[in-house]
Amino acid sequence: MNDFLLLPTSCRHCEDPSCMSRCPTGAISRDFSGEIYHKDFCAGCGNCAKNCPYGNISMGTVSDNGQEEKIT
Repeated sequence: MNDFLLLPTSCRHCEDPSCMSRCPTGAISRDFSGEIYHKDFCAGCGNCAKNCPYGNISMGTVSDNGQEEKIT
């Protein structure tokens, strides 16, 4: 089974982040220290990556052998 991996590169901490609002599972949230990715909630749909206005999120998978594979 593959696990999904969110790869933020340089979050701009948007005032109204579309990556969060478009995530159907609530896998991205924010607290006083910034954005938080909840790996166990991620469905791998890629909505966060598609909706980041700066293109700073990419998705990948981690295969059974532990190798990371970029998918978007």
